[in-house]
Amino acid sequence: ESVRESVRESVGESVSAESNATASSYCHRCQAEKPERAHHCRVCGRCVQRMDHHCPWVNNCVGRDNYKFFLLFLLYTFTASTYNTVTVSIWAVSAASTNFTDSPLEWASLWINVFTTAVFAFTLFFFSLFHLSLLA
Repeated sequence: ESVRESVRESVGESVSAESNATASSYCHRCQAEKPERAHHCRVCGRCVQRMDHHCPWVNNCVGRDNYKFFLLFLLYTFTASTYNTVTVSIWAVSAASTNFTDSPLEWASLWINVFTTAVFAFTLFFFSLFHLSLLA
C-alpha cells in the first residue's frame, strides 16, 4: 500500500504542477490566456510578449512586435539631434566671426538650443548603445 500511496502522491504532484503551469499563463487582469514570456502592462491594459518597458515617448509598450521600431526611433532621434547641434553650432560660430549683430536674447536662445540638443544627443547615444547591446 505504501507504493500505491507514493504513486498517487507523485501523480497528484504532477497534476498540481501542470495546473500551476497553466494557471501562470492566464492573465487575471485581461481575463484571458497569455502567451509565454508575456507580461501585463498596467498603462496599456494588455499583455505584451517579451515586454521590455512601457515607453511614454511613443505611448506604447516596447516588446517583441515593435522593438525594431523603438530602436529605429532612438537612432533617428539621435541622428536628428546631432544634426541640429552641429548645424546650429556651425551657424553660430560663423555668425560670430562675421560680427553678426543680434539681440542678446537671440544669442542666448541660440546657445540654449545648442546646449540642450547636445545633451539630448549625448543621452540618446548611450541609451541607443544600451538597447543595441541587449540585441547582441
